[in-house]
Amino acid sequence: MPAPMYRLVAFAAVALLPLLPLGADQAAMHELGVAARPQSHPNPELYCDHLIASGVKWVRIAPEWGSIETAKGQYNTAYLAKLDAIVERLHAADVSILWILCYTAPWASSRPDLSWPAITRHKPQNWTDWEDYVSFIVSRYAGKVTHWEVWNEPDHGGFWKDSVADYHELLRRAYPQIKVADPANTVLLGGLAMTTGSGGGDSFGLGTFLDQLLALDQPGTAGPARPFDVFNYHAYGDYARHVSMHAGMRDVIEKHGLQTRPIWITETGYSTRGDASREAAKADMVDQIHLGNLLWTDVERAFWHCYHNPSTGDANEDNFGLLTGDLVPLPAFFHYQALGGAETDFALQAAHPSLAPTLRTLHHHIPSGGDGSHVVSDGDDRVVPATRYMYFRVADAWLFDGNGGLDEQVELDVTFLDVGSGNFSVQYDSATGAYRGVPVPRTGTGLWKTVTLVLDAVKFANRQNGSCDFRLYAGASLPLTVRGVAVRKRMNPAAVVLGAESRGKLLEFVEAESGDGVAPLRSVGGAECRAVTADNRYLYFRVSDAFARAGDTRLDVAITFWDAGLDRLVLQYNAPGAAHKGVSIWKTGTLAWRTVVVSLHDANFVNAQGYGADFRISNGWDGTEEHVRKIEVTLHPAP
Repeated sequence: MPAPMYRLVAFAAVALLPLLPLGADQAAMHELGVAARPQSHPNPELYCDHLIASGVKWVRIAPEWGSIETAKGQYNTAYLAKLDAIVERLHAADVSILWILCYTAPWASSRPDLSWPAITRHKPQNWTDWEDYVSFIVSRYAGKVTHWEVWNEPDHGGFWKDSVADYHELLRRAYPQIKVADPANTVLLGGLAMTTGSGGGDSFGLGTFLDQLLALDQPGTAGPARPFDVFNYHAYGDYARHVSMHAGMRDVIEKHGLQTRPIWITETGYSTRGDASREAAKADMVDQIHLGNLLWTDVERAFWHCYHNPSTGDANEDNFGLLTGDLVPLPAFFHYQALGGAETDFALQAAHPSLAPTLRTLHHHIPSGGDGSHVVSDGDDRVVPATRYMYFRVADAWLFDGNGGLDEQVELDVTFLDVGSGNFSVQYDSATGAYRGVPVPRTGTGLWKTVTLVLDAVKFANRQNGSCDFRLYAGASLPLTVRGVAVRKRMNPAAVVLGAESRGKLLEFVEAESGDGVAPLRSVGGAECRAVTADNRYLYFRVSDAFARAGDTRLDVAITFWDAGLDRLVLQYNAPGAAHKGVSIWKTGTLAWRTVVVSLHDANFVNAQGYGADFRISNGWDGTEEHVRKIEVTLHPAP
């Protein structure tokens, strides 16, 4: 067991203010919004309430022109009333909307001979029809919708069937209409698919759609110069591909001298294709995308596609969601909500009491009776009377039973009013007991304070009253006023725990079905593990490029293995000029699980090994079978 059992990391005081700055998860949700379809849901009000109760801060929606204006100057009043209600409800809850201006109304299409959807993917026959529509919809929601995306994936043949020059004209004509309605409005380039579609493969970087588009708009040409405010593209695939796409965007942006304009990624995500076993990988991809995008100062915002699973009959399209089609949260949802840490939101919980228990990654459990039923509200704060408790439950899909060894240490923040003396305490569900206590001193400053505790041997297996994971005890003599509580996982090191269902974060065990990466399951020393069975067999591992990539040279690799015999294992890793640079790890014959840390100073993790891996573990080519239970990779900043 690690010692000490907890650490007091920070004890920060803040002035008595009515509101504190954005918490960790709220700030993260401003950086990662969601693509959503409230207008298509049978109960748009409930759908909006879900978004609001989830803490979502940005929503990307795409009501189509033809659904709004059914003929020139004739509008679907029922549909507009639905959109009005959606905008009002989200705007009132301070949820920002990104509205996609798309697609051509069938009556306005330059190809009226075609059927849907192709008829809507062509340019308008008359540009004034497009200008009138843009002016109408942007004016209708002036001050409530301030960000407008002009079309979706204009570089993809399935969404825009005319020329680059025609899209430039569409954009050029929309821009002034959006700015006339409100000069403060922000215009986004249509999100680039980075592929032409129809089997065309990747299409990003110099010479492709964006480069051609910008070449049409040179100084001195008619119309508004550079008729957009924000670059915009879509990013799918593993994070190594995300890195390549961003580099391609930068090449074009720098060529045209537009480095001061921000980039948004208005679609990104991961589909399980209907395979429930891949939900964990989707959840990890949420973390990868958020953490990786933070490394780019020019990427201002991204949007996960999509909030819930639709029902189109396409296994790929129907399984990107954070929630099921019935709005039941999937593991990815809780990872999304807890990107900056799982936080309480007492105001949202009070406003949406029926949704909060299932939609909050960290939830204040309010029992109807017993020692946790005495907490009272004081505005958006909560007061725990002396000798009483306040209980909290963490969503099992985010953290349960230490996640099988993946998350046995967390940080816990408590923001409280520092009055009086003595202690209150945090009591958490640990591997050594369901109510392990950590005292927190009061120092009588009269200020709001945030204390951060590092909790070791975390279990969080719902073993406290009300199936909760931790509680606050006010102490024997004074009440405790609480403004917020947060739980954060450690995202450095990246880790994977090997077993029948290997679990990883930012680090993937490549489970090969054939070839030299076949590594069967074993049970050794009371634990599941994976085996290197022969001299020509390996355990392969791929580190997410969101965590470590080319240029990150200083890494520690911690290997937990069964220490039987006096032979060796060998770690082979990507280094400059060598895809399999080797380091020997000598065993000492303890017949126990042992962890050895190998420090690398010349790492070059560029997925150069088989299966796209960054490193592998062998048996030292001595004929022995080796057993490995856990790998951790710690990233150290460059000196």
